[in-house]
Amino acid sequence: MTTICLIKDAIAALKERNGSSILAITKWIESEKDTTVKKHLLKKALDKGVETGELVMVKNSYKLSPAAKKKGDKKKTAPKAAPKAAAKAKKAVKASKKTKEVAEDVSETFSVKSSEKEDEKEAKNKQAAAAEKEAKKKEAAAKKQAAAAEKEAKKQAAAAEKEAKKKEAAAKKAAEKEAKKQAAAAKKEAKKQAAAAKKQAAAEKKATKKDDATEESDSSDSPSIPHEVSVRTPVKGPDAVPAC
Repeated sequence: MTTICLIKDAIAALKERNGSSILAITKWIESEKDTTVKKHLLKKALDKGVETGELVMVKNSYKLSPAAKKKGDKKKTAPKAAPKAAAKAKKAVKASKKTKEVAEDVSETFSVKSSEKEDEKEAKNKQAAAAEKEAKKKEAAAKKQAAAAEKEAKKQAAAAEKEAKKKEAAAKKAAEKEAKKQAAAAKKEAKKQAAAAKKQAAAEKKATKKDDATEESDSSDSPSIPHEVSVRTPVKGPDAVPAC
């Protein structure tokens, strides 16, 4: 039995005023027909029934169309044929329905598989696109981070160079200041030593003059002693030297 036939039997048996929901139809088929119809096949058969005019959709429920109801009533009121002819006809109809049902199931299965493959392919494509987008995003973020790091490194290098130059200038200035200070101190010390030497020389000169004055004073106070005059006595004889 085809899926649409199961659905029509379920709706007819349930006799719900506002139509039967997908859940109610599924439960009736499982309990009454002892079979399970996959959700996507059931939904496809319901949509097909609505398209062909066999079913009418009311919100989220389904009802038999007036034409489908009349067709069902005609089947119920049809006169009984001869037993053998009826059996043969029934058998032929059953075989035909079975063939048709198998063909529809095969067609639906292939259609579903094809749809599933397309969905899977689409999902993979979306996943690949998302992965590529995420990779590009990460790459852009990495480039941005690298550029920021390079900029920061250059900034730090420039700051370090500036600080080094500043320290070098400060050291040079301090050295020049210290050198000037030492030169000034040396000059001052030299002047001090020169002044001391000059003072000492003056003192020595003064002391020398004092000593000279003292000696002169001492020489003027003491009596004068006449110088001895040596008189040579003339020598007689051959060795005598004539007197001048």
